[in-house]
Amino acid sequence: MANLVKVSALVADRLMFFRRGMTALLQDSHPGWRLAEAGSFDELLMQMRDGDVELMLVELQLPGLGGAGGVRRLRALYPGRHVVVLADDDDRRTVLECLAAGAHGYVLKS
Repeated sequence: MANLVKVSALVADRLMFFRRGMTALLQDSHPGWRLAEAGSFDELLMQMRDGDVELMLVELQLPGLGGAGGVRRLRALYPGRHVVVLADDDDRRTVLECLAAGAHGYVLKS
């Protein structure tokens, strides 16, 4: 029997419905993961302080994040952690700005 990998992931999105849905999908597909949620940048920082989060799924429009600049700040604060941007915007320039800021991925919410 294979051991379950324990991963701590944080879903940060301003919309509770989306946050809960994404968390449920992750829990169903990865039952061994520990998951947390945040609805703002301040909540995200609190979760990061209180937990051992390895992966952050962060909405680009998250209140207080500040777009690609916020992604850059997260990467500076938590250099060993992975940041994946969740966004409605498929504009090439926005995608490239986030990747240049250090995002490990860019996922369209649609």
